[in-house]
Amino acid sequence: TQLAQLGITPGSLPSAEITDPEVLAALKAAPEAGRAQIAEAAGSAKETNGWTVRSDVGTYGDDLELRAGVSMVGWGANIAEEALYPVARADGDGQSFTGAQSYRLHFDADELPTTEAFWSLSVYGPDMFFVEHPFDRYTIGDRTPGLVYGDDGSLDLYLQHDEPPSGADNWLPTPSEGFVLMLRLYLPTGEWREPPIPLPPVQRVSNGG
Repeated sequence: TQLAQLGITPGSLPSAEITDPEVLAALKAAPEAGRAQIAEAAGSAKETNGWTVRSDVGTYGDDLELRAGVSMVGWGANIAEEALYPVARADGDGQSFTGAQSYRLHFDADELPTTEAFWSLSVYGPDMFFVEHPFDRYTIGDRTPGLVYGDDGSLDLYLQHDEPPSGADNWLPTPSEGFVLMLRLYLPTGEWREPPIPLPPVQRVSNGG
């Protein structure tokens, strides 16, 4: 095999046993090049209004780069029929999210996520882990008690570090610094089943909500 030709076999120690400088240089460069190749596969998702989403995960066939890319950013993935996970790292103007700014995510009544199960929006730190917040709310969605809809059936979610003047009903607290949003759609239906998904942009608003 190609690996055996490079001196990579069970029980071997290529860094000590290989003397060809070109082969050694290639082996030393391989990990970084491999990580970059995997990261590119993980990031090659469709983007809509600042959101990226994939519907080609969960089953990979011979696409080992995509499989490795998913493993790089998470421990696994459901197939699109089971769940979709749109991710946003920037607002509708392309500016990275920051806890120093306030945001609003608006859904018209006919744009709300449609699922046979439920949907939710979560906020994470840049490392994709929850960041502790005094309000102790890390996700918001159609199962959130007291969620307030507009008279026309629309929904506004407020994303900011401090509680908005309108109250906490539709508030998803954000970290004080940078953060990432993830929308989860379990058993999506209709236009939300797979891209193109009608994802609205996250709007930057004046501080205070």
